[in-house]
Amino acid sequence: MKSWTKPAQGYTLQPLNELNDVELMDLDKKDYVKFKKEFEKIVKKSKDYSWLKPEFQDPGRSQPYGSVYIGGMSSDIKKDVIKAIEDTMKKLRIRSFDLRKNP
Repeated sequence: MKSWTKPAQGYTLQPLNELNDVELMDLDKKDYVKFKKEFEKIVKKSKDYSWLKPEFQDPGRSQPYGSVYIGGMSSDIKKDVIKAIEDTMKKLRIRSFDLRKNP
């Protein structure tokens, strides 16, 4: 299986474009479906996150893992979004993922 976190296995890690971009990678299909559903609920409910447009990349045959990219945030919102992602992962008991963020 190819992995985003192990570049020798087929994918290259590239730096995130913007200072406040966040990318969640290497989610298994079953975990990806649960996370996407739960995170979309959070975005719809919250006034603070309603403007966010996460880009979901669904897992497929050639790519067994799903990913989520969120960009264009202020640094204050970025901290809240990262906390929301981490809380969602804990709630769903997902332990296998890679969260990339610029400092």
